[in-house]
Amino acid sequence: MALIVGVTGIVGNSLAEILLLSDTPGGQWKVYGVECRLNPIWSMDYNIEYIQCNISIDEETHSKLSKITDVTHVFYVASTDRSSEYENCIASGIIFEFLPNGRMNIVRSLCVYATICKYEGVPLRFPGSRAAWEGYWDADLIAEHQIWAVVNPYAKNETFNCSNGDVFKWKHSWKVLAE
Repeated sequence: MALIVGVTGIVGNSLAEILLLSDTPGGQWKVYGVECRLNPIWSMDYNIEYIQCNISIDEETHSKLSKITDVTHVFYVASTDRSSEYENCIASGIIFEFLPNGRMNIVRSLCVYATICKYEGVPLRFPGSRAAWEGYWDADLIAEHQIWAVVNPYAKNETFNCSNGDVFKWKHSWKVLAE
């Protein structure tokens, strides 16, 4: 049983999709999804038990999550300033994935940027850092890596870097987007 804190985010959404597949390591999982905002309509396609909860409020978190007694794994992928302890730490860089109504949707932002550049008649210059130019990380890969880390006993209490920057690089794709 999995509890995904931040289920409607980029990595949380990928985790929910992958954990529900029958061929996922550890078997098909029962999934609880926690998010502070209302359950979005697009997430209704997933067979998860959705719990609206603001985890930055201790009383609300205790009230809503203490009732769940069958969770064996917690995936904490929420964007918060709250500190907490982890058994495993999985580091990644800039994450690329399309997520409807996502607050951190790079695709939407780049489309707006490209439209403004075209309207202004200026070149579409890459707006990011050299590290971003050299690679991006796929949300599904990060989700699969997190699942691997929780089902593999040799991964316990370890730190990992997760990257697939060799598969997608802006420097290879930017010209196509600009055209």
